[in-house]
Amino acid sequence: MKHPTLSSVQQQFSKALTSNQDLRPETFGVLDQPPVPSSDRVRVYQQAFQIRMLGSLAEDFPICQQTLGKDQFKHLCQDYLEAFPSRSWTLSELGAELVTFIEPTKEGSSWAKRYPFLSALAHYEWAHILAELSESHEGVSELSWLAGLTPEQVQNLQLKLDPSVIFLRSPWRVDPLEEQEQATPSETFYVIYQKSGEAHHQVVTEFQLRLLELMRQGAKVETLLGAIEPSGESTEENKRLIENSFSTWVSEGIISSISKGVTK
Repeated sequence: MKHPTLSSVQQQFSKALTSNQDLRPETFGVLDQPPVPSSDRVRVYQQAFQIRMLGSLAEDFPICQQTLGKDQFKHLCQDYLEAFPSRSWTLSELGAELVTFIEPTKEGSSWAKRYPFLSALAHYEWAHILAELSESHEGVSELSWLAGLTPEQVQNLQLKLDPSVIFLRSPWRVDPLEEQEQATPSETFYVIYQKSGEAHHQVVTEFQLRLLELMRQGAKVETLLGAIEPSGESTEENKRLIENSFSTWVSEGIISSISKGVTK
């Protein structure tokens, strides 16, 4: 009798863990040993694996679970894992394709029809996961040196964003769901970032988002101030908005460093 190779045993066992179908345990070395048949013993591992997968997704998407309810969320995860089985050694990437799965044009279109906000909510929660897992800097601790700069030097300052910062343009306002309030179909601009090892978010205006995008591109203060005029809003109003935003973004660590640009 030809014995299976280690590689084939591992592949068959992996298939048994990730499948809800009845398999032949003897093909990968699990033999019947009364009183517990081999199929029952393999099923213990199958169930434990599925419970861990579902638990991991619940940890990553707690608002989705809270909003849908545990039973509906479990069905969503089972459908998702069937369409997008885990292919990574780490659970941190398990939910990476959930947004894709839920989107109306993808396999999860039925979920999008039942819950139109669900894709936006999953995207919002996954962005928090990415921000929390990303590298983050300590932020700006000393600003007194700015007072000694000339106007020209101020114009040449470069404000750098923390590496954890993520911009999210959402067709739904979904953050109220955290407080068990309703999501609303309204274009919303989120800035999601890490602070003290945890993910946070701010809802910003389109003008504020444009400023942050310019900072990410390495724009100097001169360019940021130049963005006021074409905004379509009051210049004075935007100046005050820049001042207030700057203070908040520095204190929250969204702006992680300020450096002197090269003066021509």
